[in-house]
Amino acid sequence: MVHVSWYEADAYARWAGKRLPTDAEWEYAARGTAGRKYPWGDPEPTDQHANFRMRVGHPSPVGVYSAGATPEGILDLAGNVWEWCADWFGPYEARDVKDPQGPKKGKARVLRGGAFGDHPWSLRAACRFRDLPEGRVGHFGFRCVRAAPGGRD
Repeated sequence: MVHVSWYEADAYARWAGKRLPTDAEWEYAARGTAGRKYPWGDPEPTDQHANFRMRVGHPSPVGVYSAGATPEGILDLAGNVWEWCADWFGPYEARDVKDPQGPKKGKARVLRGGAFGDHPWSLRAACRFRDLPEGRVGHFGFRCVRAAPGGRD
């Protein structure tokens, strides 16, 4: 889905029995244990990896850019639409190396992944963006996460 606010994305995820990923979870999914620069690895983005730089001019259907998948098989983490995360935007504490938690409150929510109109640097796994949670823009979307078998998210 696109053109949804953080509130709408969060409500849908809860309705579906899921949730939005945390900022740290999203980045871990994109970087993996190897610390990749982009979800697919370290090579710079091409038209085969992601929808970016207005080459298409609008969001693409999910799964079109299979070359941009992570080695774990996660699709569309780069380009297409910025994805809402559960966290408020803010700096991490220096001591938060493993699973850092975002601020307890704030004004803006985290978005990740870059969008169809963005430059390649925004597709980096470490790139973060922010907007007010009521922001509804045609290049904002979301993905849901659910508990894995055995009860862990």
